[in-house]
Amino acid sequence: MTALCWKNDGSKLVTGSLCGSVDLYDASLRKVRYKGKFEFNYVSPSQIVIQTLSSGSRIVVKTLTAPEISRINVLQDRFVVANTVQSLIIGDLETQKISEIMWRGSGNEKYDFSNPNVCMVYNAGELTLVEYGNNEPLGNCRTEHVKPHLISTRLCYSEQDSAKSIAYLLDLQTICVLDLNSNATLTNINHDSKIDFLELNARANKLIFRDKRRQLYLYNLKTMVKNTLLNYCNYAQWVPDSEVVVAQNRGNLCVWYSIENPDKVTIYGIKGDVESIERSASKTEVIVNEANNQVAYTLDEPMIEFGFAVENRELDKAASILDP
Repeated sequence: MTALCWKNDGSKLVTGSLCGSVDLYDASLRKVRYKGKFEFNYVSPSQIVIQTLSSGSRIVVKTLTAPEISRINVLQDRFVVANTVQSLIIGDLETQKISEIMWRGSGNEKYDFSNPNVCMVYNAGELTLVEYGNNEPLGNCRTEHVKPHLISTRLCYSEQDSAKSIAYLLDLQTICVLDLNSNATLTNINHDSKIDFLELNARANKLIFRDKRRQLYLYNLKTMVKNTLLNYCNYAQWVPDSEVVVAQNRGNLCVWYSIENPDKVTIYGIKGDVESIERSASKTEVIVNEANNQVAYTLDEPMIEFGFAVENRELDKAASILDP
């Protein structure tokens, strides 16, 4: 042997000999096909290489705290959840970020991946937040109301602000907003009716929530001021990565392009119920179910981008949006 080298994920060994031959060895304890979409290559008891068959992308899942990984799953075709005797490993195949936290679970954990950059693990009445790529729990809280539309977590990584916050229900009429950086309570919002929906904006400084009377409210976490946005509201959501709110009032689609001015609202007439908001690099569409047909209403993308750029103090970007 004149040379040898491991592949960086430990799955292959290549050797060179004095006679000039090169040999490639596949170092694998076993390989498993998972749901016909992934291949698990057990390089060692403590390390598994996951390959996405459709794209060929690979990610290494390994434990640094235990001798072996006892169980591994891929949920929603994107999120990795693996267990060892003393830790929990959670990863995002899309961003290639893996976290391992110390964990003594019951086996009855529930996982929620609805919030970007963070996984919520619910176990025995306690909610634990895990940020992908961080090996320390982001925070935890106790709540009995764990439906996705009753909990909202936001991690903001902008240069001006690194806010990390969670909004959840202490009870059906009280919202608690917690700063995950300091583990301090930012505010408790007491309401006179049961709350059935809440969501933080991307920068975690504003909150919208709706009560059982179908009234939609905006709460500014900086000024502690509450405004009523809409009556008879049956759908509401922040447009992803923006300062824009979309809501439905019967046959009206209401859009607040400048949420700092709640009285300024753009109204579109629709003939069905809003199902979702889809945002790509170039456009934002509101999907409406009209007579069993999905109809897309396109929003004003420059207005959405401009408002978010100004809110983030990215003035050069805001000017470039205005140029065309």
